[in-house]
Amino acid sequence: MKKLFIMALAAIFAANISAQEAKAGKAECKKENKECQHRKKCKMSFEERTEMEIKFLSDELYLDSLQAEKFANTFRDFRKAQLALKKEFKQKFAKDLNERQVEKVLHFRGGHPCKGDGHLKGEGKRPADDR
Repeated sequence: MKKLFIMALAAIFAANISAQEAKAGKAECKKENKECQHRKKCKMSFEERTEMEIKFLSDELYLDSLQAEKFANTFRDFRKAQLALKKEFKQKFAKDLNERQVEKVLHFRGGHPCKGDGHLKGEGKRPADDR
């Protein structure tokens, strides 16, 4: 009985120490984020993000090397056009909205029924015969 009690106590202490280490690591991460004076400095550049997206999509779409190369060129053109369009509409929206509202509109991804965006249950689901 003593051995069982000692083992249980040791397990509790080990779990407590592990939790404290995890909490300390999390606090350290928060401290590093606070040291960053400006969020934009920490963000990836447009080109870096585009290259990351190309790699991700190429893997996701199972493209071979020739397809991936053609896709990459087209996707870069798409992203440049998308950026130009966003800049154009930012100016148009700025006439009627404040800066925070403009950013919200330009970064809007749309709602999804599964994400709890206010849709009623069952709304937005496809009928079984459409699948």
